[in-house]
Amino acid sequence: MIDRFGTVDVLVNNAGRASVGRFAEEEPASIDAVIDVNVKGVLYATRVVLPHMLQQGRGVIISVSSGAGLTGFPEIVTYCASKFAVVGFTEALAQELRGTGVQVYGLCPGRVATDMQQQYSGRKVGMPPERVAEAILQLAGRCPPVASGRSMPLPG
Repeated sequence: MIDRFGTVDVLVNNAGRASVGRFAEEEPASIDAVIDVNVKGVLYATRVVLPHMLQQGRGVIISVSSGAGLTGFPEIVTYCASKFAVVGFTEALAQELRGTGVQVYGLCPGRVATDMQQQYSGRKVGMPPERVAEAILQLAGRCPPVASGRSMPLPG
């Protein structure tokens, strides 16, 4: 990607996988799959683009967690654990990158009317996915333009 476009200005970590059911009955393979997508996916994707953002002195990293990353819910225990991990990672990385020109944000939407929500609750309830997309675009727009040559101060 860097070879083709020359830069990475924005990374959006927005992947999720959930397993629904009692934790005591969850298969190890299911636990691994949720952690691989929801945690390792965020860590590794960020790790790939971060050196480029640091070198260029700017960028925006947005990690989409979940309301389940702030409050635990029954029957999606591993999903909650994985989304809590995303929140912790995002908060720690934001502190680590303070002053580098790379901005780090996290989103924790509540229920979003997606297929995953339907899997958990039996119906598509919650905010439309477009509302989350709008928030992502708003945060992504905080990346200082290349032409400005300076970092734009943003509220933490």
